[in-house]
Amino acid sequence: MIFYKRNAVSTVALIATVSMLFAVAAFAMEPLDIKRISDDDKIFFASRLHVDQIEKLSRIINHDAFSKLPCEKVAEINKTLGTIKAVAPIFREASANGELSAYSRNYSSQLVHEFTATTKALNELLPRYKNKCAAKAEKRP
Repeated sequence: MIFYKRNAVSTVALIATVSMLFAVAAFAMEPLDIKRISDDDKIFFASRLHVDQIEKLSRIINHDAFSKLPCEKVAEINKTLGTIKAVAPIFREASANGELSAYSRNYSSQLVHEFTATTKALNELLPRYKNKCAAKAEKRP
């Protein structure tokens, strides 16, 4: 019974996060229509994404993860890249899973493309913040 309640809470959190993720991640994408997400889709994602991954994705989506200080940005970018690396295969699998709705497969595919673009952008920014962090460390006595 406890597992069921935890799983139900996880599923609700997952749906809310995926809804935000799909709505915010790609401007060209239409907003997520939760009515088109099947129960099998919900089970698929709830069984593969951990609560902490859902929370990290939510922070990434809401831009809560990024500080103003360069050294903190380096750490946060690395955490974000780690989260994307962990969840991207789940959405990649979903995009090719014939048991999921076509709607979820399409959104998952688009989300994988967004993850790829985000990873590329963060990897381009990372050296810049590392340099700023190193310069700031050198200025300290």
